[in-house]
Amino acid sequence: MTAPPELSVVVPTHDRRDLLVRLLESLGRQTTPPDRFEVVVVVDGSTDGTLEAVADLATPFRLTVVDQPQAGQSAARNAGAARATGHVLLFVDDDEEADPGLVAAHLEAHRDRRRIAGVGVIERRVPVDADRVARLLAESAAAHTARLAKTTLTYLDAYGGNLSVPRSVFEEIGGYAEDLPRENDFEFAYRLHQARVEFAFLPGAIVTEYRERPWRGILRDIERRGQIAVELYRRHPPIIATMELGGYGWQSRGRVIGRTLLQALRAPPSVAALPAFALPAESALAWLRLVLDYCYWRGVEAAADAELWKRSRRGTTVLRYHAFGGPDEPPSRYVVPAARFNRQLSWLRRRGYNVISLTEYVEHRRAHRFPPAKSVVITMDDGYTDNDTLARPILERHGF
Repeated sequence: MTAPPELSVVVPTHDRRDLLVRLLESLGRQTTPPDRFEVVVVVDGSTDGTLEAVADLATPFRLTVVDQPQAGQSAARNAGAARATGHVLLFVDDDEEADPGLVAAHLEAHRDRRRIAGVGVIERRVPVDADRVARLLAESAAAHTARLAKTTLTYLDAYGGNLSVPRSVFEEIGGYAEDLPRENDFEFAYRLHQARVEFAFLPGAIVTEYRERPWRGILRDIERRGQIAVELYRRHPPIIATMELGGYGWQSRGRVIGRTLLQALRAPPSVAALPAFALPAESALAWLRLVLDYCYWRGVEAAADAELWKRSRRGTTVLRYHAFGGPDEPPSRYVVPAARFNRQLSWLRRRGYNVISLTEYVEHRRAHRFPPAKSVVITMDDGYTDNDTLARPILERHGF
């Protein structure tokens, strides 16, 4: 009796016949003996002759083909996992080409059957005539991959195009969410994180992804990502701590101002991106990141209700005071005259800001809630007597 394969490569595909054939041919050139792995292809409602092309292929490994009505990438991945027999599941996309050591690297990572998710390298290639936006993003992705080898991975770094997990863990967390749009690798990886799965970077597990999407399509993808972020927050509130939606990732003041200006102008993304084609490379990449940030928040606005949009679009300002001066004490870097402090609080009240305590702010964050819109926290340090004698009466007068 033939022993079952140790690893199953699961490939969802839809109308990418030629790319799929190229992937399967590359899997036939693996350094791993073909009896140690299998490939399960799920044809998700393709109409381009994919089934016929795959039927004519002779592969050294066992190939299983599942034909189903179009149901989306997540449903196809789940269907492939259900038919797979290996104790390790390796998910690969149909527009990728496998390096000869791909399967071996993933098998080695799972050799002791620990609860890990193997995160391989995705080398993005664009056509020689690709537009500048596509080329800049491919270069940025390469730089990001280089940084992965020097850091501890989290679920933020796990993409479904080159990811392996034990079958037992996949079944434990319920597979991919089929009711989310295509771009839901992040949600699957987050549930792996919740299940205390360790993410391991596998530099020897390499696939090459061929990106032919033009720049306008890239902008639309980022906007969809913003829409999906809202749904992910509703589904998994704690995820907000590591999402742009929740303020994760520091951004310069200039970038925030630029994004806010684009939002106020309601600039079409295709128009906002045009300077990236004319600026020098470094400046073009900085501008492009601003535009992608704007696209993300356009998606958030489209998906969020009015209250969530008001609360999420702007962070909570924390004002820090030290000492307060009386009528005869000059202002300095650390000393604010009491009269000026009074004017500042009057301005906050007239503008409708919500002054909350630091404790209230922390409680909102711990509960994974956004503080009320236009919230401000007033803090004082060093504990000078004037905090009590000068500042306290002014705070009480304004009801703060």
